[in-house]
Amino acid sequence: MDETFSQDFAQRCQKFYEAGARYVEWRSMFNTGPALDKPNKLAIDENAYEIAKRAAIVQKNGLVPIFKPEILVDGPHDIKQYVEVTERVLAACIKALIRHCVMLEGTLLKLNMVTPGSYSPKVALEVIAEHTVRALMRTLPAAVPAVVFSSGGQSEEDATLILNAMRNLQIKKPWPFSFSFGDELHRSILKVWAGREENVHKAQKAFLFRCRANSQATAVFKDALVVVTNPCVVGSHRHYRDFDYLLNLLVEKIIQKLIQ
Repeated sequence: MDETFSQDFAQRCQKFYEAGARYVEWRSMFNTGPALDKPNKLAIDENAYEIAKRAAIVQKNGLVPIFKPEILVDGPHDIKQYVEVTERVLAACIKALIRHCVMLEGTLLKLNMVTPGSYSPKVALEVIAEHTVRALMRTLPAAVPAVVFSSGGQSEEDATLILNAMRNLQIKKPWPFSFSFGDELHRSILKVWAGREENVHKAQKAFLFRCRANSQATAVFKDALVVVTNPCVVGSHRHYRDFDYLLNLLVEKIIQKLIQ
Protein backbone atom coordinates (compact mmCIF):
# COMPACT_ATOMS: atom_id res chain seq x y z
CA MET A 1 0.00 0.00 0.00
CA ASP A 2 1.72 3.21 -1.14
CA GLU A 3 1.41 6.62 0.49
CA THR A 4 -1.03 7.92 -2.14
CA PHE A 5 -3.40 5.01 -1.56
CA SER A 6 -3.11 5.42 2.23
CA GLN A 7 -4.06 9.09 2.03
CA ASP A 8 -6.96 8.37 -0.32
CA PHE A 9 -8.21 5.53 1.87
CA ALA A 10 -8.02 7.74 4.97
CA GLN A 11 -10.00 10.48 3.23
CA ARG A 12 -12.65 7.99 2.17
CA CYS A 13 -12.89 6.69 5.75
CA GLN A 14 -13.46 10.24 6.96
CA LYS A 15 -16.24 10.74 4.42
CA PHE A 16 -17.85 7.43 5.34
CA TYR A 17 -17.77 8.35 9.04
CA GLU A 18 -19.36 11.72 8.33
CA ALA A 19 -22.05 9.93 6.33
CA GLY A 20 -22.87 7.73 9.32
CA ALA A 21 -20.75 4.62 8.79
CA ARG A 22 -19.20 3.13 11.91
CA TYR A 23 -17.32 0.11 10.60
CA VAL A 24 -15.38 -1.03 7.56
CA GLU A 25 -15.13 -4.64 6.36
CA TRP A 26 -12.73 -6.05 3.80
CA ARG A 27 -11.03 -9.33 3.04
CA SER A 28 -7.81 -10.87 1.81
CA MET A 29 -8.06 -14.28 0.17
CA PHE A 30 -5.71 -17.23 0.64
CA ASN A 31 -5.63 -20.40 -1.44
CA THR A 32 -5.11 -23.75 0.23
CA GLY A 33 -3.48 -26.15 -2.22
CA PRO A 34 -2.10 -29.67 -2.15
CA ALA A 35 1.41 -28.29 -1.60
CA LEU A 36 2.29 -27.95 2.08
CA ASP A 37 3.66 -24.44 1.54
CA LYS A 38 0.49 -23.05 -0.06
CA PRO A 39 -0.16 -20.32 0.77
CA ASN A 40 3.54 -19.59 1.20
CA LYS A 41 4.99 -17.37 3.90
CA LEU A 42 5.50 -14.40 1.59
CA ALA A 43 1.86 -14.41 0.50
CA ILE A 44 0.67 -14.67 4.10
CA ASP A 45 2.98 -11.91 5.39
CA GLU A 46 2.14 -9.50 2.56
CA ASN A 47 -1.60 -9.94 3.01
CA ALA A 48 -1.30 -9.67 6.79
CA TYR A 49 0.59 -6.39 6.34
CA GLU A 50 -2.16 -5.00 4.10
CA ILE A 51 -4.84 -6.06 6.58
CA ALA A 52 -3.03 -4.36 9.45
CA LYS A 53 -2.28 -1.19 7.49
CA ARG A 54 -5.93 -0.76 6.56
CA ALA A 55 -7.07 -1.55 10.10
CA ALA A 56 -4.81 1.15 11.51
CA ILE A 57 -6.19 3.75 9.08
CA VAL A 58 -9.77 2.69 9.77
CA GLN A 59 -9.33 2.99 13.54
CA LYS A 60 -7.55 6.34 13.25
CA ASN A 61 -10.67 7.67 11.54
CA GLY A 62 -13.06 6.46 14.23
CA LEU A 63 -14.31 3.34 12.49
CA VAL A 64 -14.28 -0.29 13.60
CA PRO A 65 -12.23 -2.57 11.33
CA ILE A 66 -13.80 -5.95 10.58
CA PHE A 67 -10.92 -7.81 9.00
CA LYS A 68 -11.45 -11.05 7.12
CA PRO A 69 -8.54 -13.28 6.19
CA GLU A 70 -10.53 -15.60 3.94
CA ILE A 71 -9.02 -19.04 3.53
CA LEU A 72 -10.76 -20.45 0.48
CA VAL A 73 -12.39 -23.87 0.67
CA ASP A 74 -11.84 -24.69 -3.00
CA GLY A 75 -9.64 -27.74 -3.36
CA PRO A 76 -9.04 -31.32 -2.21
CA HIS A 77 -7.38 -30.47 1.14
CA ASP A 78 -8.59 -32.17 4.31
CA ILE A 79 -9.67 -30.41 7.48
CA LYS A 80 -6.27 -30.83 9.16
CA GLN A 81 -4.56 -28.91 6.38
CA TYR A 82 -7.23 -26.21 6.56
CA VAL A 83 -6.61 -25.88 10.31
CA GLU A 84 -2.87 -25.54 9.74
CA VAL A 85 -3.34 -22.80 7.14
CA THR A 86 -5.90 -21.00 9.32
CA GLU A 87 -3.50 -20.95 12.26
CA ARG A 88 -0.59 -19.65 10.16
CA VAL A 89 -2.73 -16.91 8.61
CA LEU A 90 -4.33 -15.78 11.88
CA ALA A 91 -0.98 -15.72 13.69
CA ALA A 92 0.53 -13.54 10.95
CA CYS A 93 -2.46 -11.17 10.98
CA ILE A 94 -2.36 -10.68 14.73
CA LYS A 95 1.39 -10.07 14.65
CA ALA A 96 0.94 -7.45 11.91
CA LEU A 97 -1.94 -5.76 13.74
CA ILE A 98 0.16 -5.43 16.88
CA ARG A 99 3.14 -4.06 14.93
CA HIS A 100 0.85 -1.42 13.41
CA CYS A 101 -0.39 -0.43 16.89
CA VAL A 102 -3.96 -1.47 16.12
CA MET A 103 -6.11 -1.67 19.26
CA LEU A 104 -7.33 -5.25 19.21
CA GLU A 105 -10.21 -4.36 21.54
CA GLY A 106 -11.56 -2.16 18.76
CA THR A 107 -11.59 -4.80 16.01
CA LEU A 108 -13.71 -7.74 14.92
CA LEU A 109 -12.47 -10.87 13.19
CA LYS A 110 -14.54 -12.33 10.37
CA LEU A 111 -13.62 -15.89 9.51
CA ASN A 112 -14.74 -18.94 7.58
CA MET A 113 -15.57 -22.01 9.59
CA VAL A 114 -12.79 -24.59 9.39
CA THR A 115 -13.98 -27.25 6.96
CA PRO A 116 -12.50 -29.78 4.54
CA GLY A 117 -11.95 -28.65 0.97
CA SER A 118 -14.87 -28.60 -1.41
CA TYR A 119 -13.57 -31.77 -3.14
CA SER A 120 -12.87 -33.68 0.08
CA PRO A 121 -15.15 -36.01 2.06
CA LYS A 122 -17.46 -34.25 4.49
CA VAL A 123 -17.02 -34.47 8.25
CA ALA A 124 -19.45 -34.17 11.15
CA LEU A 125 -20.57 -30.67 12.12
CA GLU A 126 -19.19 -31.20 15.62
CA VAL A 127 -15.75 -31.90 14.11
CA ILE A 128 -15.88 -28.61 12.21
CA ALA A 129 -16.86 -26.79 15.40
CA GLU A 130 -14.02 -28.36 17.40
CA HIS A 131 -11.35 -27.62 14.79
CA THR A 132 -12.55 -24.04 14.33
CA VAL A 133 -12.43 -23.24 18.04
CA ARG A 134 -9.08 -25.01 18.41
CA ALA A 135 -7.53 -22.84 15.69
CA LEU A 136 -8.81 -19.72 17.42
CA MET A 137 -7.58 -20.81 20.84
CA ARG A 138 -4.07 -21.25 19.43
CA THR A 139 -3.83 -17.90 17.66
CA LEU A 140 -6.41 -15.26 18.63
CA PRO A 141 -5.89 -13.05 21.72
CA ALA A 142 -8.78 -12.66 24.13
CA ALA A 143 -8.58 -8.90 23.55
CA VAL A 144 -10.46 -9.30 20.26
CA PRO A 145 -14.10 -8.72 21.32
CA ALA A 146 -15.80 -11.22 19.02
CA VAL A 147 -15.51 -13.57 16.08
CA VAL A 148 -18.16 -13.32 13.36
CA PHE A 149 -18.42 -16.16 10.87
CA SER A 150 -19.35 -16.38 7.26
CA SER A 151 -20.80 -19.73 6.27
CA GLY A 152 -17.81 -20.82 4.21
CA GLY A 153 -20.09 -22.57 1.76
CA GLN A 154 -22.22 -24.26 4.41
CA SER A 155 -25.99 -24.34 4.17
CA GLU A 156 -28.09 -22.06 6.39
CA GLU A 157 -28.93 -24.95 8.68
CA ASP A 158 -25.44 -26.39 8.92
CA ALA A 159 -23.76 -23.03 9.50
CA THR A 160 -26.17 -22.25 12.33
CA LEU A 161 -25.78 -25.69 13.91
CA ILE A 162 -21.98 -25.47 13.71
CA LEU A 163 -22.11 -22.14 15.50
CA ASN A 164 -24.29 -23.67 18.17
CA ALA A 165 -21.88 -26.61 18.50
CA MET A 166 -18.97 -24.18 18.94
CA ARG A 167 -20.78 -22.37 21.73
CA ASN A 168 -21.60 -25.67 23.43
CA LEU A 169 -18.02 -26.96 23.49
CA GLN A 170 -16.95 -27.47 27.07
CA ILE A 171 -13.78 -25.42 26.81
CA LYS A 172 -13.00 -21.84 27.71
CA LYS A 173 -13.87 -19.46 24.88
CA PRO A 174 -13.09 -15.79 25.59
CA TRP A 175 -14.98 -14.47 22.56
CA PRO A 176 -18.67 -14.47 21.65
CA PHE A 177 -19.39 -16.09 18.30
CA SER A 178 -21.87 -14.82 15.73
CA PHE A 179 -22.60 -14.57 12.01
CA SER A 180 -21.62 -11.80 9.69
CA PHE A 181 -24.48 -12.36 7.31
CA GLY A 182 -24.21 -12.50 3.57
CA ASP A 183 -25.94 -15.16 1.53
CA GLU A 184 -27.40 -16.72 4.68
CA LEU A 185 -29.57 -13.66 5.25
CA HIS A 186 -31.41 -13.73 1.94
CA ARG A 187 -30.88 -17.15 0.37
CA SER A 188 -34.17 -18.61 1.56
CA ILE A 189 -35.99 -15.36 0.80
CA LEU A 190 -34.82 -15.43 -2.80
CA LYS A 191 -35.81 -19.07 -3.06
CA VAL A 192 -39.34 -18.26 -1.91
CA TRP A 193 -39.68 -15.17 -4.11
CA ALA A 194 -38.23 -16.73 -7.30
CA GLY A 195 -38.75 -13.41 -9.08
CA ARG A 196 -42.53 -13.82 -9.19
CA GLU A 197 -45.02 -11.16 -8.15
CA GLU A 198 -47.40 -13.71 -6.62
CA ASN A 199 -44.65 -14.84 -4.22
CA VAL A 200 -43.91 -11.39 -2.77
CA HIS A 201 -46.07 -11.92 0.33
CA LYS A 202 -44.50 -15.32 1.04
CA ALA A 203 -41.04 -13.80 0.57
CA GLN A 204 -41.91 -11.04 3.02
CA LYS A 205 -42.97 -13.65 5.56
CA ALA A 206 -39.70 -15.52 5.01
CA PHE A 207 -37.74 -12.30 5.48
CA LEU A 208 -39.68 -11.53 8.66
CA PHE A 209 -38.80 -14.98 9.95
CA ARG A 210 -35.10 -14.32 9.35
CA CYS A 211 -35.29 -10.88 10.95
CA ARG A 212 -36.96 -12.32 14.03
CA ALA A 213 -34.21 -14.90 14.28
CA ASN A 214 -31.66 -12.11 14.16
CA SER A 215 -33.50 -10.11 16.81
CA GLN A 216 -33.15 -13.15 19.10
CA ALA A 217 -29.42 -13.19 18.54
CA THR A 218 -28.38 -12.88 22.16
CA ALA A 219 -31.23 -14.95 23.59
CA VAL A 220 -30.66 -18.45 24.93
CA PHE A 221 -33.42 -20.95 24.31
CA LYS A 222 -33.50 -23.80 26.80
CA ASP A 223 -36.05 -26.60 26.95
CA ALA A 224 -37.89 -25.03 24.05
CA LEU A 225 -38.61 -26.07 20.51
CA VAL A 226 -36.79 -23.71 18.18
CA VAL A 227 -37.28 -23.60 14.41
CA VAL A 228 -33.91 -23.62 12.66
CA THR A 229 -35.13 -23.75 9.09
CA ASN A 230 -37.56 -21.27 7.62
CA PRO A 231 -41.16 -22.57 7.75
CA CYS A 232 -41.93 -20.43 4.70
CA VAL A 233 -39.59 -22.51 2.58
CA VAL A 234 -41.11 -25.65 1.08
CA GLY A 235 -39.58 -28.81 2.50
CA SER A 236 -38.25 -27.08 5.60
CA HIS A 237 -39.54 -29.00 8.61
CA ARG A 238 -36.57 -29.73 10.88
CA HIS A 239 -36.58 -28.61 14.52
CA TYR A 240 -33.95 -28.68 17.25
CA ARG A 241 -33.90 -28.36 21.04
CA ASP A 242 -31.49 -26.51 23.32
CA PHE A 243 -30.52 -24.08 20.60
CA ASP A 244 -28.69 -20.78 21.01
CA TYR A 245 -29.47 -18.22 18.28
CA LEU A 246 -26.54 -15.82 18.06
CA LEU A 247 -26.61 -13.93 14.80
CA ASN A 248 -26.37 -10.44 13.37
CA LEU A 249 -27.77 -8.48 16.28
CA LEU A 250 -24.81 -9.41 18.47
CA VAL A 251 -22.44 -7.97 15.88
CA GLU A 252 -24.32 -4.70 15.85
CA LYS A 253 -24.34 -4.50 19.65
CA ILE A 254 -20.60 -5.13 19.83
CA ILE A 255 -19.93 -2.40 17.30
CA GLN A 256 -22.16 0.03 19.20
CA LYS A 257 -20.33 -0.77 22.43
CA LEU A 258 -16.92 -0.30 20.83
CA ILE A 259 -17.69 3.16 19.47
CA GLN A 260 -19.31 4.57 22.61
